[in-house]
Amino acid sequence: MKIHQVSSLVSCLLLVFLCVFRFLVNRTTLFLNAVLFDIWIYVAFFQLLIVAYILLRLPQNKFRHTALALVPAIVLLGGVYLIYVGVFDWVVIWMLELAVCVTIMSVWCLVIVGGLCLSAGRAACFENRRLVLRIWFAGVMFLVTAELGAWVVEHRFGDYPLKELSLPDHYIEGSRNTFHIASIGASTMQGSPYHSKLSIPNILHELLKNTDQSVMISNLAEGGINMRRAAEKLRELKVRPDLLLIYTGHNEFFYNIPDLQSELRLPRRVVDPVLEWSSFYKLMTSLIPQYERSKELGPLHKSILRDSPYTDEIVKKRIKTFEFHFRQLVSHCARHDISVLCFLPATNEGVFAPNRSICRYRLNEQTELALNLRYSDAIQLVESGKFQEAQKELQSIDATFPEIAIVEFWLGICCRELDQFQLAREYFRKAATHDRYPSHITRDYCDVVRRVTEDASIELIDASEILRQLSPSGMLDRTVIQDCVHPTLQGYYALGLSAFYSQTVRSLLPIPQDASELSYEDIINRLNITANDLAKAYLRTAYCLDFFSRFQVDPTVRSKEVLQFQRWAMQLSEGAIQPGESGTEGLTNDSPPGMRLPQALVVPREQQAK
Repeated sequence: MKIHQVSSLVSCLLLVFLCVFRFLVNRTTLFLNAVLFDIWIYVAFFQLLIVAYILLRLPQNKFRHTALALVPAIVLLGGVYLIYVGVFDWVVIWMLELAVCVTIMSVWCLVIVGGLCLSAGRAACFENRRLVLRIWFAGVMFLVTAELGAWVVEHRFGDYPLKELSLPDHYIEGSRNTFHIASIGASTMQGSPYHSKLSIPNILHELLKNTDQSVMISNLAEGGINMRRAAEKLRELKVRPDLLLIYTGHNEFFYNIPDLQSELRLPRRVVDPVLEWSSFYKLMTSLIPQYERSKELGPLHKSILRDSPYTDEIVKKRIKTFEFHFRQLVSHCARHDISVLCFLPATNEGVFAPNRSICRYRLNEQTELALNLRYSDAIQLVESGKFQEAQKELQSIDATFPEIAIVEFWLGICCRELDQFQLAREYFRKAATHDRYPSHITRDYCDVVRRVTEDASIELIDASEILRQLSPSGMLDRTVIQDCVHPTLQGYYALGLSAFYSQTVRSLLPIPQDASELSYEDIINRLNITANDLAKAYLRTAYCLDFFSRFQVDPTVRSKEVLQFQRWAMQLSEGAIQPGESGTEGLTNDSPPGMRLPQALVVPREQQAK
């Protein structure tokens, strides 16, 4: 074997290894749909070099067709790398999409026309019939594997609009003596960051066991999924549940980025009607904007304003899809005689700053610079504890430039520190509504949940109102919500208790009116929640905060909080502090309802007085 053959073989093997390595990295990476890590780009760049090397080493008189087959790979990999380094972003994206469209259409034409020629016996017209047959067969095998693989990805992982949910056709009837409760949702229903030990279904189970009820729990919740994925988890059930708990709707924006595509898609506008039926085409044309959008979501500059990652039409399309799937889930439960108890998800107030703020009209460079300077001055007043002065300045900015989410958020902070809690809640609600890339449920999705449950006469538990009763200030801060949407220990207990006292549960189970409930401390002891469990939960919260800091224009506050949660986790695991000390959550009935951040992360009241 000649040296160029050996080098080409080694290069091909290394190329395959890098492909497998990149696949494994992507499959084991949390929040893959939101962020592609930099290692993916470097691997792609090395693949580009290897492919170029293979082309150079191939003899000119042999394997010419193999060399030409590698050209599209060079274009695609090179284009991805050029996008990453920021060279002619839109030009490269346009060329990539054009190359994808032309390549797929060319292969299909080759297969169809070649098949007709072969069936008509016209292949004899070609000088090298065997070569023509090989090329045609290679094209057929490529399309079969590509379309089949893309079809599997589309139906297993895809999230295309108005696609029917894949729900069970029938269930097996369970024991009459056992009440079966199933639950679906994302990380909050799973019990994050305390999952596997504490969750709403677990708490409800313990409360019902205390009344001598025979209950079986099937918690199908999974972190990070959207409503559609949560509903399709019902396929894992064999026995029909008597009651279904639903806590979902707060991952819709962060779940699927390819929908948030830009308007500049010239090749696809022409080719879409022709190849829309091709799963491979849809998959390939979604990967390019997926990466391009994920890159744009990071902090690119210091301005508080950013471009909107989507249009209003996309928002309406997503909400319509959400309502379509939610109604389908409700209808499925009605057909199978499954009672439903639904939670309206809660989100923090004053803990998570908006991820992306926009202005409703275009500002020139000078005006945007002046806006940023005024905003910086106001934030300095907040950090100095001069909340009244900061409130006046931020209100002036809000009057001139309305609906800027980050301005409304800090107005809420000022009102909260001035004990104007009702006004603070209104500003926090506006900030959440105007956030153009929210990490929580928005008002539009809340309205869908309320509308669908009302139409189907399903009992709805508003998690915000339940948790608000637990908060000393009435705010959904860290006394009841740890990070963005995940409740504290006592917050979970309150939600589990609300399910226990719901009309739905009481109508299905013969619970005595005088049945004694388990206290918070009883639940903690029954579920065996320890300081070590709390330490693990704080590590998970630190990881989550670190992830969300990537979307902040100024991640300074997030970074400090990450260090604080990591410090708490270390101190709890080493026994340096006990639960309830140094601002951590307590495990007894007389413990404060949630955690208390140290003064380093909040403005001291004595500074406010000065």
